[in-house]
Amino acid sequence: MMLDALLLYAAIGLACVGAVHWGLSLASRAGGPARPAWVAVLALAAWFSGQLVPPAALCLLAAGHAGAFLLDRDAGRRGLLPPRYVLLRRWSVMIMLGAFAVLLFRA
Repeated sequence: MMLDALLLYAAIGLACVGAVHWGLSLASRAGGPARPAWVAVLALAAWFSGQLVPPAALCLLAAGHAGAFLLDRDAGRRGLLPPRYVLLRRWSVMIMLGAFAVLLFRA
């Protein structure tokens, strides 16, 4: 049950982070931190992870969250996201990846 809960949380979180970057992309005249096609990949990865067996879903979601954090960090460096948001995302991604690693070896 804990594995299912974490997978669902991670998939929803990845889709939400994609929505944040979609909004930044639409609001920025310079194209934003990422092109809309790339942030749509985050939502598609979140959806597709629900179609996979848990170990593969964990790997896909881990890659998605790590990639989303790179977008966050880039947007923070450009001044499009507040530094506290980037710091919060760094910690949340590290905790999530740690939980993924623990569960991956138990799945």
